Amino acid sequence: MDNKKISTVLGAIVLVVIAVTAGAFVYRYEKTQNRDTPDYSGNAKSGRSDKPLGNGAECTAEAKICPDGSAVGRSGPNCEFVECPNEVSDVNTNSWKTYRNEKYGFKFEYPGSLKIEVQDFEEEGLPGGIIWGVDLENGVSVSVNEIEKGSRNGVDPLSEPNGMDPVFQEDIKIDGQKARVYNGGEAYVVAKNGYQYFLFLFEPEESDKDVLSKIVSTFKFTK
Repeated sequence: MDNKKISTVLGAIVLVVIAVTAGAFVYRYEKTQNRDTPDYSGNAKSGRSDKPLGNGAECTAEAKICPDGSAVGRSGPNCEFVECPNEVSDVNTNSWKTYRNEKYGFKFEYPGSLKIEVQDFEEEGLPGGIIWGVDLENGVSVSVNEIEKGSRNGVDPLSEPNGMDPVFQEDIKIDGQKARVYNGGEAYVVAKNGYQYFLFLFEPEESDKDVLSKIVSTFKFTK
């Protein structure tokens, strides 16, 4: 065998060795990258398993408004809403007075330093069936609606006050009766004996939801 043939064979062997070495390097590099890189679908890529981390669920940032005006998010393995706080806001009621209405059968407590204005609309009537109301200086209003006189309200006795955009709502109980709270504590409604009883903030930007929440907690039916 002459020198030219020997050189050709050796050159071919060297090229094969280089190709195999390069291929092995590329394979190891790609394998390492796949093991360490997430695929942004809730699973982590791995050379051993494609199982999701934990249960594979990520809770959304959705929030629920509680009756006291606070907000709670989702948590836990099933991404359920955290329970709303049960405690009524810490408001000092030592100097509060009691308002009692024998005609419509209810009473509630309110800050004693506030003046109240009582309005009787039974004779003239107002849209939505409003027949009576009382306004407090802090922006809280309590009104009584006759359900049968308001066709819209007659469909749902716990419907929101006229003019309110019900962004959030939640069913609750007031003095043992089914009730509903709207917009994180801006308005409450309870129905009994053919009447709707609204407790709401007519100036929500300036009024205190904590005080309204406490007033609602003192609301009782007397007949």
